[in-house]
Amino acid sequence: MATCESPDGEPLIRVGALAGPHGLAGDIKIRTTDDAPDWPGVAQDAFIAPAGTSSPAVATLKAVRIERIQMTGPGMARARLQGFASRTALEQALGPMLSKGTLYLRQRDVPAPPPDAFHVDALIGLRVIEAESGRESGVVRDVLSAGGSDFLEIEPAGGGERATIPFNRDFFPEVDVAAGWVRMAHLEGFLDPPSGSPAL
Repeated sequence: MATCESPDGEPLIRVGALAGPHGLAGDIKIRTTDDAPDWPGVAQDAFIAPAGTSSPAVATLKAVRIERIQMTGPGMARARLQGFASRTALEQALGPMLSKGTLYLRQRDVPAPPPDAFHVDALIGLRVIEAESGRESGVVRDVLSAGGSDFLEIEPAGGGERATIPFNRDFFPEVDVAAGWVRMAHLEGFLDPPSGSPAL
């Protein structure tokens, strides 16, 4: 599920976050959304958006072209962007996005995930089902990344303040994107279901 579009109307997929410059020659560090992504070397056109939202406005997107990229470890890559020959040039062009920007690719340039996997943006809009009771507790409204981890921002079914919960198997043991839901372990005080809400 794409959550934003390029200036020419094509759906975009979030694939990583910029993690600052690497050296002085104009390379950047990228924290990828997958430990072993399969898009490096395939996609070249990319877009960078300010961090903090899953649906950035088109006006906030900066179009760039990936000249070369290589994985440096699980979930980490180093890339060179075309037209930026120094760290100073990157800093002037990207500003705060150099360390906190979100990297997007056109959906058509990103290989489809295997049947048992999904892109992180596919989580947005899924219903949150409590694992023990089967009750619907809320809806995933955003996926946030910080410190190499993903967090789901969930809007409670009964309204009120959104909850931000780490996305891991301890808290979310099961995901079914096709069916439109994610199961969440019961967390006392988080997303308590409204009285009389139906179970699935």
